[in-house]
Amino acid sequence: MENYLESRRDERKKWNSAFILPEHRKRINEFYLSQNDVSQPVLSSDELEELNYAVLQYLNERCPVEITYYRQKAIHRIIGYLIKCDPVSGILTLQNFGQDFNCLLLSEVLSIRLSSEVEPK
Repeated sequence: MENYLESRRDERKKWNSAFILPEHRKRINEFYLSQNDVSQPVLSSDELEELNYAVLQYLNERCPVEITYYRQKAIHRIIGYLIKCDPVSGILTLQNFGQDFNCLLLSEVLSIRLSSEVEPK
């Protein structure tokens, strides 16, 4: 009997997550996920000019590029070939090495540079 009471006392001291309401668990998970959120960087006019020049240059050369872009509170990276740029709709079309087409908004693009990776054979 003594062992039972002693173990009950120890359980009360510990935080037991089984007694958290589902709404609270959801909010706690959202809080931890939001700790990794990144705010969208603001590009200067010079950086935007460099992006514009890079898009025009790499569209003509058809060489592999690495694009860094911002989407859903995170910064992502993709490697492929620039296929098309539509300045009216603001969409950049990219073909990655897996032959999939990806569309990026020009407002999401942070940087474009030549990629050192080559297409797998």
